Amino acid sequence: MLRVALAASILALAPLTAAPPLRAQGQPPAGIDPTASDPVAVGFLTTVVDARVYSLESAGAARMKSRVAAILEVNDPRAKVESTRIDLDVAFDYATGAASVTPVAKPAPGQQNVLTWATAAAQNAFSVKPSRMAVQWRVAYQQEGEQVRLDYLPRTTNMIESFSEWHKADGTPLKRRMAQRVPKEGVLVTVQQEMVLDYEEVDRKLLLKELKPVEAEGAQFAYRFEYADVDGFHVLKKLVQENVAWRLTLDFDTKVEKPAKK
Repeated sequence: MLRVALAASILALAPLTAAPPLRAQGQPPAGIDPTASDPVAVGFLTTVVDARVYSLESAGAARMKSRVAAILEVNDPRAKVESTRIDLDVAFDYATGAASVTPVAKPAPGQQNVLTWATAAAQNAFSVKPSRMAVQWRVAYQQEGEQVRLDYLPRTTNMIESFSEWHKADGTPLKRRMAQRVPKEGVLVTVQQEMVLDYEEVDRKLLLKELKPVEAEGAQFAYRFEYADVDGFHVLKKLVQENVAWRLTLDFDTKVEKPAKK
């Protein structure tokens, strides 16, 4: 049971990651639903949200690479997944979108599922613009009083059926509501989870610090992010994902390359 529940919870972070990596900005990759997003939603993301939320890409990074230590701690004695550690090498090129996440050593037997979850989580270190992430989704725009709601639908089969994110008019993200499939009595059922987003302002932009669950049906997952200043860039230093049964901690040692001087 924990195998599926943990996989589903990691997928819940997908809107924050670059999985699967995009090779360039613009149209979605081949092989997935090419339906265009709402132009108003795209405009809001590119002109407002990108300018409000911090990313290495918007800060002018050319490339990043990181050594990641991913540690899974399992607290449920009934779990079929054991506590373990996997080290990863992560890299991203912002001009081309070329990305890689590879294990430093061959995974031991029984680590494959954990490797999949750790790989998805490690891609948060890419720190690309929100509009670039949105290419992987069909996005719609809705004005709700003084707030803007963006609705995201997956372009391919996904454990996440949909999610919505609310923003202030200046692009500040406020909360997220997600519909995802999780295991219950041997079958997958759809549950709703609502999370409040907590940001820290640095250099007049926002760094995500926490996703804190609000009361909702099904399992509750929480996410915490810590950052370090590396050569003037705010890079992800630690990511913790947890619920009552397990904790996945990723520690990052990241280097950022600036564009070559002409």
